[in-house]
Amino acid sequence: MLWLLLAVPFAAYILVGILLYIFQPYFIFCPGKTIFLTPGDCGMEYENLMIRDDCGRKIHAWFIKASRPRATVLFCHGNAGTISHRVETAKMYVSLGLDTLLFDYSGYGLSPGKPSEEAIYANAEAAWLYLTGDRGISPESIIAIGRSLGGPVAAKLAKKHSPGICILESTFTSAGDIAALKFPFFPVKFLIRAKFPTQDYVREIKCPLLVVHSRDDEIIPFRMGERIFSGYDGTKEFLTLSGSHNETYFENPEQYLEALDRFISDNILRPV
Repeated sequence: MLWLLLAVPFAAYILVGILLYIFQPYFIFCPGKTIFLTPGDCGMEYENLMIRDDCGRKIHAWFIKASRPRATVLFCHGNAGTISHRVETAKMYVSLGLDTLLFDYSGYGLSPGKPSEEAIYANAEAAWLYLTGDRGISPESIIAIGRSLGGPVAAKLAKKHSPGICILESTFTSAGDIAALKFPFFPVKFLIRAKFPTQDYVREIKCPLLVVHSRDDEIIPFRMGERIFSGYDGTKEFLTLSGSHNETYFENPEQYLEALDRFISDNILRPV
């Protein structure tokens, strides 16, 4: 009878582990489908784009224009919603004189297909090549910004291409690390297929780095931002904010924009 009492919870444990392994993309990617707001709705001039990556996937993007641009932001967003949810963020960048490219990953918004780690890296690469190729923008005047899940995406771009600046906001050290926090009773580091090794990418980038994180972040712990920051040996700065994971940038707009403005002025077009 004892073996039966032990076997039932053990079987349940194994079953949950199998389900976590099979359905993990649904825990990582939460794509929205609706474009409910455009930059034009907020008074910004923009171009509506469909960009094709090396695998033939099309991604939907907006190139938003500042009146007197001094640099260009390539923004890699988080795991939920669409670029409509990032229009207010783009408005902040435009106010600093930054042209901004917003793009949706495969399976998000008007971008067809399904999201995966490989796909969103390829999507970001296509966005980079659009800026440097089609628009002829020099890498030194591009600011790669990654927020939350977009952090490893921007960091990998920075590792490969060395933009003028890399900014990592509210992001995690790796997918395995964050999964271990969410599911502490399972060996998720062995079960998880996605890697998203932000900290590993950061060690190899060659451009100035700004790390932004809120002490109150309820999704990605503040200490992960600190670990990413401490693992980089080049020109760097850490901006500490307050507020929740998704709202901190809108709760602290003056502090956030002042820090970005200063860091960009000090580092854009300059070597590490």
